[in-house]
Amino acid sequence: MMQLYLIRHGEPDWQQLGAEAQDGRAGSLAPLTALGRLQMDAIAADYRLQEADAIISSSYTRCLESAARLSRQLNKQLFVEHALHEWLPSRTHALRTDRRLLRRAGADLRRELEGGAPAGGRPWESLSEVRDRAVAALTPYAGYGSCIVLTHQVVISALLGSDRPISHAEIVECVLPPPAVSTATAGSAPGGYASRGGPDGKLDS
Repeated sequence: MMQLYLIRHGEPDWQQLGAEAQDGRAGSLAPLTALGRLQMDAIAADYRLQEADAIISSSYTRCLESAARLSRQLNKQLFVEHALHEWLPSRTHALRTDRRLLRRAGADLRRELEGGAPAGGRPWESLSEVRDRAVAALTPYAGYGSCIVLTHQVVISALLGSDRPISHAEIVECVLPPPAVSTATAGSAPGGYASRGGPDGKLDS
């Protein structure tokens, strides 16, 4: 089994895009803030990352910038997998998402993270769908002993089956394939997963 070091990207700079860009697909273009860059530079010294064989990143700008900084400092090959992108509150990939739909999608996602069933006929991704596409994207790299994975809050939660928040630049260890999504106690790391850092309460960045 491949060891994974799942990392949520550094703090994104939404102000460069304007406040409304967070609502839809344009939010994928947000780069890191100065703090976000410092966060990634700081974790590059973590001993676990030194042992990894490669880096795999979501195609979103905030993840790519995070991964590029680690790749340069750790001198490790970087691969990009679009399927590691953030959870989609709308399958239309619209540049703008209706705020009422966004609230309904967010509520449904939290219910699923807490162990409930997803709503039927929804236009947004379910947690299991997020997990399945992430696992499919990572499986071709199973020949590596260990990989660093730069991705997003909901993708990490889906892979862990945990409802606890993940901080920017937090490192969470797991193995591929991960267990099926299940209810987890907030703040816990189920199934033997180890984690570091503290919560920030965000689901969508």
